[in-house]
Amino acid sequence: MKRKRVNWSRDPEAVGEFVAMAKADGFRLSSIVSGRRVLMRYSEFLSKKFRSDLYAAGWSQFLAYKAQLAETGVSKATVRCYLTYIGSYYRLLAQATQLESVSTLCWRIRTVGLPRRTWSERHRPFDSAILKRILRTARRKGGEDYVFLLTLLYTGGRAQFYGLKVREVNFRRMEISTVVKPGKRVTIPMHPSLAEVLQNHLSQRAYHSIYVFRSGGDPSTRKGMQSNRQNAWRICKRIEDKGRIREPVYPHRFRKTLATVGRRAGMDPQFVQAILGHETVMATLDHYAQVDLEDVKREFAKLDLLGGGNPANSSRRVRLLQELAPLIPKDREQEWSGHVEALLAIAGIPAETRAAEFSKSGRAALLRAIKGAAVPITGTRGFGKAEVTAGGVVLEEVDSRTMQSKLVPGLYFAGEILDLDGPIGGYNFQAAFSTGVLAGRSV
Repeated sequence: MKRKRVNWSRDPEAVGEFVAMAKADGFRLSSIVSGRRVLMRYSEFLSKKFRSDLYAAGWSQFLAYKAQLAETGVSKATVRCYLTYIGSYYRLLAQATQLESVSTLCWRIRTVGLPRRTWSERHRPFDSAILKRILRTARRKGGEDYVFLLTLLYTGGRAQFYGLKVREVNFRRMEISTVVKPGKRVTIPMHPSLAEVLQNHLSQRAYHSIYVFRSGGDPSTRKGMQSNRQNAWRICKRIEDKGRIREPVYPHRFRKTLATVGRRAGMDPQFVQAILGHETVMATLDHYAQVDLEDVKREFAKLDLLGGGNPANSSRRVRLLQELAPLIPKDREQEWSGHVEALLAIAGIPAETRAAEFSKSGRAALLRAIKGAAVPITGTRGFGKAEVTAGGVVLEEVDSRTMQSKLVPGLYFAGEILDLDGPIGGYNFQAAFSTGVLAGRSV
């Protein structure tokens, strides 16, 4: 049976622009096809009901379409999927045109226009007992399953990492750089535990391949992407059945687990964002940093709603500056208070803010203020506090292989007597050690 060919050249102008912008933005082909289909239906709806088009549509038209979708009886997840594609179109249009009206519409769609996810639709992280059971089952089974599941866990649950190439794993720099979908390459840090497992796997495997895993495919092609995704899911389901695990095991739950464990451990959200490859920190916090109900119970129990006599709770009502007092360096109280109050002012946070009222947005604003603060250098603390001296014997007058003077035979130099200095961080110690060894061996 022949598949019917679709002529995209007859699409409305706005839909054609979406396809072009989505390709440039790195959308995978399946997303472009689905988004085009949704926009065609939305365009038809606008034409029939409002005699309008995608360019002229606004918030009221969007709400009308949202209501019509709900009336058809489709699931909330399907409605959310349709409206997300519409929101993606206006996001791309806002980036291309910089029009305030389009940016406002995009913001309203993304913040209040999408139906909230139900709990059953969310990707829940594994609890520690289930995760250990999954990995224990994979290890007992043998083969590549254990190695791949650890790769999922430490790289943020990317099914496309089944198509990871050997040359894309840099053990010297402890980095992984690969394509996760056409047009999108990511570079993420490699955890030492994963590096050890991958090195053992590559040295012991009984076959030769450019890919880390036996059946890996090129993720830059549609066929390779599909093959990698299928193989990743097969491994997850194989371990789920083998270990008789009574909850679904699939790649994205490893991604959620990494983000949630990172949040609980106090990892900087920007670090988690870098590993997961999100565009913004808010995407990481909103969708992947799962809040555990037990954590909520513990923190909620500390809240003194009546302002009563629980000393443990009342201590949390102190001003933010008072809570930071134990961190003040000795004999630097005045300078510390001045710096902190200035940073709070830059971040738009009142100095009298109480610690318990320090919101997430306030913390984010303070973080931006700290990272963006310019600190002018006004002087030094003198030679007595110096870490390294500059100047000395000119390097061109010394043989770098032996540290012997080129002008006076039998005279050797090492350490800070040379015109050699580097930044703080052990560089000057290393220079002293290395030149000393060279000179000692050459005498």
